[in-house]
Order: sequence, then structure tokens, then C-alpha cells
Amino acid sequence: MSPFAIMHVSAVFVSYASAIGIAFAPIGSRGHKLWGRAYAGGMLTTALSGFGMYNFGGPSMFHVFSIVTITGITLGLRSIWKFSKTRDKKYLAGHYFHMAYSFMGLNMAAAGQALRLFDFSSFNTYLAAMSICFFLIGIAARVLIRGWFRTRIAPRFGIRLA
Repeated sequence: MSPFAIMHVSAVFVSYASAIGIAFAPIGSRGHKLWGRAYAGGMLTTALSGFGMYNFGGPSMFHVFSIVTITGITLGLRSIWKFSKTRDKKYLAGHYFHMAYSFMGLNMAAAGQALRLFDFSSFNTYLAAMSICFFLIGIAARVLIRGWFRTRIAPRFGIRLA
């Protein structure tokens, strides 16, 4: 296994472990912030190390997803920084959604990699199976992310979705 692959897989485990820590730590607590830093670092390392891996002989759709991940995590960190400076709740909501959807992306990437374990008759069949998985994960994540926002975050901070 290449050094990039080892770094990538290790960072994925850090990201999943810290996501569990974030889910159980009270919002805004010291633990939430520490787990959040570990998650952001893990996700950025996952995305950056992915650029050193070429499973299909060259850049692939996973490299595009890495750019999306870097952008999402950066925007999530920027949002919480802006919230800390302004106390404007729209930045808190932005932070939540950027980070939550980055976790959805992590799960989509895991599904995409897991599908590679199956012997598909063609690359197009693999893409079709991956598209179905991504669609189902996306729908489930949207329902869960918005539901968690409405029940856990919005009432505590008095935030309403536009």
C-alpha cells in the first residue's frame, strides 16, 4: 500500500471517530471543539492525500470530490470563525450544514470504495451502482441533517431555516 493510501485510510478513521465524538459532545463545548478540530484535520488530510492516489490510471471523480471536500470544510471553518466574531446565527447554521454535508460526502466516498470490492461487468455498471448509492445516501443525509438541525440546533440557538 502506498504512503498516500496509508495516510488516506488513517485520516478516514480519524474522521469517522471524531464525527462520533462530535455527535455526542454538547454543541459548543470544549469536547465538541476538540473533536471538531480532529474531524476537520482528518477530512482535509483525507482529501489532500487522495490527490496522491490514482486507482483508474489517472485523475478520477474521487479527485473532484476531494476538491468539494476541501471547499466544504474550509467554508465550515470560515463560518464558525465568522460566528465567533459576529455572533450572527446564520454563520452557525452555515457551519453546521457545511460540516454535516461533508460527513455525507465521507459516507458517499466509503460507499463508492466499497462498491469496488464487487466484480461489475463494466465500468458503466459500477458507475450506475455508485450513482444509485449516492442518490440514496444523499436523500437519507438530507432528511437526517435537516431533521437534526430542526430538533437539536434550531431550538437551542433560535435559528430558522430560510
